[in-house]
Amino acid sequence: MRVDRSASASDPDASGNIKFVAEGAGFHCTNPQAAVYWNPKNTASGTYTLEGTFTLMKPSGHTNYYGLVFGATGLEGASQSYLYFEVAQNGT
Repeated sequence: MRVDRSASASDPDASGNIKFVAEGAGFHCTNPQAAVYWNPKNTASGTYTLEGTFTLMKPSGHTNYYGLVFGATGLEGASQSYLYFEVAQNGT
């Protein structure tokens, strides 16, 4: 997990702990701060397909984004690099 804390006083992180647990056939994430989750054992090369299903359980008072991270390197350090596809909680 990588936590990306807010650097904006106008959009501070919420209080509380991040939680990531297995639930049924998927996972349940509680994110008061922005976070990227990955398993370094999950790698792909060549042509591959990504898919995911996201369910927003409790909308927040500001826009949050959910999606898939791919093509990543160095996620555990300061020189991380990745591509992502995200959808906002308002559908944009």
